[in-house]
Amino acid sequence: MQENPISRRGRIAAAFAAFAAAPLLFLLTGRGGSLFTDEGSLLLVGHRIAEGGRIYTDIVNEKPPALFLFSSLFMGDNPLPHLVWFRFAVTLAAGTGAALAAWRLAGSGKVMRGAATGIAILLVFALHSGFQWSPNSFIALAAMALPGLLAAGAAPGRRTGWTCAGLLCGFLILIRFQNLPLILAAAACAWIRPFPQSRRERFACFAAGFAGFAAAVLIYLAAIGVLAEAFRITVIENFRLSGALGSYAFSLDSPFLYLPVLLAGGYAVWHGVARFGKDERITFLLLLLAGAGLSAVPRLDIMRCLPVAVLAVLAFAELAPERPAHYRQAAAAGFILILLTLGMRLASGYSGRLDRSLEAVRAAALRLDALDPSASRMLVFPAEPYLYLAADRKPASRRYFVNPWRSSPEIQRELAADLEKNGFPPVVDTQGFVPIGHPARPEDYAPEFLGFRSRHYRLAETLPSGIQIWLYSEAARDSR
Repeated sequence: MQENPISRRGRIAAAFAAFAAAPLLFLLTGRGGSLFTDEGSLLLVGHRIAEGGRIYTDIVNEKPPALFLFSSLFMGDNPLPHLVWFRFAVTLAAGTGAALAAWRLAGSGKVMRGAATGIAILLVFALHSGFQWSPNSFIALAAMALPGLLAAGAAPGRRTGWTCAGLLCGFLILIRFQNLPLILAAAACAWIRPFPQSRRERFACFAAGFAGFAAAVLIYLAAIGVLAEAFRITVIENFRLSGALGSYAFSLDSPFLYLPVLLAGGYAVWHGVARFGKDERITFLLLLLAGAGLSAVPRLDIMRCLPVAVLAVLAFAELAPERPAHYRQAAAAGFILILLTLGMRLASGYSGRLDRSLEAVRAAALRLDALDPSASRMLVFPAEPYLYLAADRKPASRRYFVNPWRSSPEIQRELAADLEKNGFPPVVDTQGFVPIGHPARPEDYAPEFLGFRSRHYRLAETLPSGIQIWLYSEAARDSR
């Protein structure tokens, strides 16, 4: 049985609530919360590319190149002084995307009515990404946009939705390879669903959008001479290093936080999928499997469960041709459970504020200038890319971080050789500054590098923030 569509006033309320909540949440979370390493990497790598450096040759990150190349368009100047504005731009993009999703969803009358829909969608995005200039932000935005694009392609005579969905999937795969399950599910929707266009026509539009974006990026990498190195680092090296420290666990997330998402998904499936036709059941189960894959690779944590939950709800609402009788109640209950989960995430994930984090980083940069003003390069160990920008110094090695999942004897020897080649510039140790999300000790994952540091460096100072500054040891030089 179909419900009467919601009034225009209700649709406006849903869209406005989503958009207006974005800057409010941005302020309440300390302008996006404390510093986040992935965000800093995008700023640093984008700035290095904008200065003329080549990704995977002059600076290395193991992730695919799309977001780094995109960020380089805005990083000609040192981006750290503009960090708040970059985050606010992402906030407005999130609010706009959430408003569009809320408008469509509220207009369908399939989930909830009015402002609650918009606020729920926006909160899912906000707590997942922290409104940061990071891969998580763009993956969350895509999770909101993709079902709508697939639904738009379902209209008779409409092919643009399929092409744009393929384009978005090309962007997603070249942000993170872990998005592959989501992309396969979208491709399956184009192939399986009984839409007005022929199967071959809609799949061709989807494939054209996907291949067009991927080809443009690959041609660019080939043109600057880094295609082979990009493949070696993002594919071969990643596979070789994955699982090298499979025993470490991320301590910020508890399995108990997954329970509301699992209950919401189970409730929606129980009340909804049983009333679908065969094609709808296949589509929804594919999306559900995509969500499971997106959550579990490379690790299962709340930050992946939340966008998966909203993806399932949006896809369920957008793609179901006939809404099951009890779906609105099931989805409403799911949103309530998701919001409870988000509240727990908010309490645990936003304890730090941007101003406090930036103060410590800038203090370290000033102290470094006082201790060693002549060096134009440095190495930050294990990872804090903002320090390079705050100190306005280039990484001493293209390997600008040494986290457990990116460490091997070969990489440690490369770091040591680069430090020696550049005249032993300062090493800044940030282990005591902020927890980097795992209990692994540097002695376990970087013993060769620590041995090199102890032979050639001395601890010059430990700052109140916990950051340590190591300088070249004259005694070590004289003893050689």
